[in-house]
Amino acid sequence: MLLKVLTTVLTAGLALMVLRHIGQKVEASKAKVRKAAEADGNSRVTTLREDPETGVFRPVDRD
Repeated sequence: MLLKVLTTVLTAGLALMVLRHIGQKVEASKAKVRKAAEADGNSRVTTLREDPETGVFRPVDRD
């Protein structure tokens, strides 16, 4: 009985440690992407506008 309780507590503790570790890795990867995008200054998002005559979408010049 005592062995089952200790095994359950140990398993729960290890699962919690793994979840925290994964959460830290996810947060670290988000921070790297955010910092790189802000430092770069060039956005990868392109705004498109439709040409009314041809129906073709073309990038909008941002000056």
